[in-house]
Amino acid sequence: MARTTITLAPDDSLAQPSARAAALLGWLVLSLACSSEGSPASGSAAPDVDPMGTNTTPPAGTSPDPSLPGQASAGGSEANPAAQAPLDPGTSAGAVDSDWCRALGVFRENCQSCHGSELRFGAPMPLTSFDELQATSVSDTEQSVAQRVQARIHDAARPMPPGGMPAEDLALLDAWFATGSTPGADVTCAGLAPASAPTETPEFAWPSDCEEFYTLTTSSRSDSAAKYVVAPGTEEHPQFIFDAPWGDDEVQVLAYRPVTDNARVLHHWILYENDTSLFGGGLGGKFLVGWAPGSPGGTGFPDDVGLYMPNGAGSLRLDVHYYNLGNAEPASDQSGVELCITRTPRPQTATVVGLTGDATARVGRSDNATPCTVNLTGTDAVTFLSVSPHMHKLGVHAKLDLTRSGQTSSLHDAPFDFEDQQIYTLDDVAIRDGDVLTTTCSFENDTGRTVRFGQNSDDEMCFNFVTYYPMGAFQCGFSL
Repeated sequence: MARTTITLAPDDSLAQPSARAAALLGWLVLSLACSSEGSPASGSAAPDVDPMGTNTTPPAGTSPDPSLPGQASAGGSEANPAAQAPLDPGTSAGAVDSDWCRALGVFRENCQSCHGSELRFGAPMPLTSFDELQATSVSDTEQSVAQRVQARIHDAARPMPPGGMPAEDLALLDAWFATGSTPGADVTCAGLAPASAPTETPEFAWPSDCEEFYTLTTSSRSDSAAKYVVAPGTEEHPQFIFDAPWGDDEVQVLAYRPVTDNARVLHHWILYENDTSLFGGGLGGKFLVGWAPGSPGGTGFPDDVGLYMPNGAGSLRLDVHYYNLGNAEPASDQSGVELCITRTPRPQTATVVGLTGDATARVGRSDNATPCTVNLTGTDAVTFLSVSPHMHKLGVHAKLDLTRSGQTSSLHDAPFDFEDQQIYTLDDVAIRDGDVLTTTCSFENDTGRTVRFGQNSDDEMCFNFVTYYPMGAFQCGFSL
């Protein structure tokens, strides 16, 4: 099997995109891995979420339709305020018997994979010592990092970590905050056990029918062999345009995995089909694949499904988010994506479609439900593989409901966080002609004005991006 590495300097005109382009980045940003005290580039390892949700009660006189997705239940954990910080073997309990040391244990287990002595994936500050928690917050200079952490872990709309942390860990942090964030008898917590070793991820196995491998990576504007340089104290969104390395042939992607060079500044990337015509010009195009911290290291598709890829000159655009704020030194990076392709297509070709909803965020709470009726071409059913909701900063909850024969089932129903936009796997849901799909976007708007659809992050959007097959057979209202 052939392997090819492709590097290409970006077009100068695309190296620093406009606000229009920066907003388009947000169309489908995946889960971010690390909690933050308030930086816009923060995130955390995402909790498992059941994308199937819970069925609503069928109308009187109807019987359950076995073709609709089934019910699911959710559990929770109970607080354990008396839990003790873990100890190194042979250390007495009294050595770390303080609220501060128990809080430090929580930071070690929940935060320091990114907010450690070596910052990773855009984390703006470390959370490894008492002094670091007492430092001035980057996002609010009138507060300490500890005060911002306290606010964010209890933020109902966008908690940190996204989705929240275990109740017993919250209780331990709250106990420390209640003391006034004091250092305890031993500020170093010398007897505290180190953070747990990360669970080893099994080595990703490429599909056996991969025929060729291509790696698309960032590079210098002037020298494709040199790395891209991220200026100190900046947050950048450079764009990299590629000719399809497979030429004009029609191919499918069978699997992909991220190439991470400099984890300190790499925030996320998205590979698009390059299209300059969207919204009357500017950067646009169909979402193909993407990655952010917390996403799987290698991602494939069902054995009979391959993902659509465009062909020809200038057909691919790698959209990268770099975060180097708070760093006084430039950083170099050559990250990207490795693709496994086949010229012998699998039976089914999947693609991504955007189900559109009402993006008008009125002052206060808005729950905007937008139904559309499925129109299929050339098939009795299409299969949904995943869904990813997208809104901007005011979005707080996202739903995708399926109604068939008077019965409604929820395919996705969960809180939404602009800093933690995820792809939720669906269990090969069959969608039939005439089904009604309802996209509901909930906004909480405290700006004092109505916010409408727009490409800027201070505007709003409302989408459910769905991966489905067979490609081209599905339409539902106005879909992207």
